[in-house]
Amino acid sequence: KDPGTLRDITQRTVSIIEKWCQAKGLKVSATKTKLVMFTWNKKWEIRKAIKLDGIPLELSQTVKFLGITLDSKLSFKQHVLNVTKRATTILMQCRKAVGPTWGLTPQTCRWIYTAVVRPIMTYGITIWINGLKTQSNQNEFRKVQRRAMQMATGAIRSTASITLNKLNDIPDIIDYLNGEAVNNALRLDAYGDWTKEITPNLKGSINSHST
Repeated sequence: KDPGTLRDITQRTVSIIEKWCQAKGLKVSATKTKLVMFTWNKKWEIRKAIKLDGIPLELSQTVKFLGITLDSKLSFKQHVLNVTKRATTILMQCRKAVGPTWGLTPQTCRWIYTAVVRPIMTYGITIWINGLKTQSNQNEFRKVQRRAMQMATGAIRSTASITLNKLNDIPDIIDYLNGEAVNNALRLDAYGDWTKEITPNLKGSINSHST
């Protein structure tokens, strides 16, 4: 609960890593290292900077790790915006090859979405599943799927999303994402790699990963 104590523990850890790297002939880049305080508490500060190789490390609101953007509140809003923007860009590139009466067949358009575009949005879903709790994040995913389904059917813009999904035999993207998260969790549990954390249910605390 004390940012000062947390700062001291982190500095000791960083120093240990730095010394280990020096012993192995390696070096950690201070300019590529980010610090993120994962907390819902808005009233906190670190009065003394954490240093790496003598260089003060700056605090950041987000950090990208293995393709997943982690924000300080673990809302995953930025990650959702990143992946949906990338998925939309790829979809629009494919859209140039499709017209009302020419271009790719509906089956090919559906395949592009399910095999190329949708996997971009499902990557690491078990990690950022809590990001689907907000309606705004859900809407970002539904926009991408709606564009893809319109491309596959050639339907007019006023066609309801649920109708587009039925015509293409595609489940709602939010249902699909939740299902993929569950499948991944069950697979990890079957291999003995799923850990169920026990965290106190206190106001201001962040829900555990397994929850």
